[in-house]
Formats: sequence, structure tokens, C-alpha cells
Amino acid sequence: MEYFLFNQFSIRDPYTQLAWEEAIGLSMRKFGIKFGIRIWRNLPTLVLGISEKENQTIENSYLKKFQIQFDSKLRGDLEAKPCNKKFPNFANAWIARRASGGGTVFQNSTSNLNFSLFIDIQDKPELYPVQSSYQFLLGIAISALAKQGIIAKTAGKSDLSIEMPDGTLRKISGNAQFRKKDIIVQHGTLILDESLFTEVERYQLHPPEEPDYRAKRTHRDFLTAIPSPIDDQQFAQDMLNLLMQKENPNFRKVESREKLNFLFLKESLRLRKDLMLKKYSQDDWLWKSSIS
Repeated sequence: MEYFLFNQFSIRDPYTQLAWEEAIGLSMRKFGIKFGIRIWRNLPTLVLGISEKENQTIENSYLKKFQIQFDSKLRGDLEAKPCNKKFPNFANAWIARRASGGGTVFQNSTSNLNFSLFIDIQDKPELYPVQSSYQFLLGIAISALAKQGIIAKTAGKSDLSIEMPDGTLRKISGNAQFRKKDIIVQHGTLILDESLFTEVERYQLHPPEEPDYRAKRTHRDFLTAIPSPIDDQQFAQDMLNLLMQKENPNFRKVESREKLNFLFLKESLRLRKDLMLKKYSQDDWLWKSSIS
């Protein structure tokens, strides 16, 4: 059974990071790959859902400032050094848009862990309904967190939360998915440290839509970090093992190493570059509203 486990912590621009998610989804079936896990970190970035209007979720004065910087310098740098892991040194927050739905999230390389689950559902009709697939894949993440003593539960449509002493739920992870020819790509971001909240408050407006359990709470009152440190690589390994066990109950353990089909990796890297340059860094993808 073909699978991959990709622990990818080299820092690249956020358009490359998001293009890679789609490139992997587009490449899997060609090489007979059924499952995969990617864990990764991002530069400081506001990541919009596919349908969101950026002026409704991002502080407007910063949005205008970023658009000017992007047009005057950053776009040219991206085109000159596409997908370069040393690119670039930009002190403020990037703005990017992913291929999945959901709301805006703020990510950085120290206070978040991003995790992505990839699964071919061609022979799994039970996972075609979106909510059924969320339930299944969020369950994988919950079980993997439990192996490290972190007790999480689902909340809203696709969040992971922790129950507080007063019985309220606080969000530790937002998750969203998109599909490419029966491949589900579901990605989430796990809050590791509460220092993140200062940046969230700085850049993000209160969302125009929210899950019922948020109950109009501010960012700081609604979010929380996981209660104990996490072993990133073990988390990824456990998620992959759990996926494999769902497919084959007699399966025990994936070897403790990354397994990457070379031709699959080469193809996904080629597509990643193409998608970054022609889609994820382009104005018609990034901006859904006009800023006066």
C-alpha cells in the first residue's frame, strides 16, 4: 500500500506552501498513493478561506499596506526566486488564500503546527458526504493527540476544541478541506502557544460568520493553546498509523521514516511551482473584494 509521511519544516513563502497542498492532491492517484500526512510550518501569514472577502476579515489599513508592498516588491521577488526556501525576509504578515473553505486563520512558524491529511476515497463511498469525512479525519487527529495526553473534541463544523473547567469549549484547531478527483485534502492548524493571540488581535477582524459555540466571544476568549507540548513528528506518525489501521485492522505500525515515491515527489514539486506562480500568487486568486 503506497503512502507518504512528509515532515516539512523548511520555511518557504506561503503561496508555495499552499500550492503544495493542491499539487500533492493532484499527483497522488497517478502514482497509486492512497494515504498521506504532511506536517509543516508557515511564515507569519493570514490565510483566507476560498470564498472570503478579505476586507471583512482582515484589518483594512493593514490589508491596503500589504497590497501595496506585494505589488511593488514581493510579487517580483516571488517570480525571481520561485519556491526558494531562503526566500524571503518579510517582517510583517503575509496574506494568502487556500483552496479550502472556512474562515481566516493566522499562522506563524513558532505558535502553530499545520497538519494535512490526504486520502483517496474512490473506494470509500462512506466518506463522500462532507460531514462524514470531517468526522472520520478529525477523529484521526483527536486519537493522535490523545496518544500524547491531549484530550480534544470536535466543535462546530470542523474545529477541534478543549473543554475548559467552566464547561465552555475553546478552539485549538481550525480545519478545512478541498477535493481533487476523489482525493480529500484536509488541513488544520494547531495552536501551540498563546503568544499567537496578540497577532490574531492585531490583524483579524471579528469574523462575519461564526460557529454557534463561539457565542460572540473575542479572539482571545475563544481560542486557546494545547495544554502541553507536542512531539510534532510523533503526531504525524500516529496519524498515519491510524489511517493505515482503518484501512487494514491487522496493520501495526509504519516504519519510523519518511516514505516518498521519488517520481511522485518530482511531479508534485513541478506542479507546486506552476500553481504558485499562476494561481496562488495572482491577484484574481488573492482578492475577492475591492479596497477603496
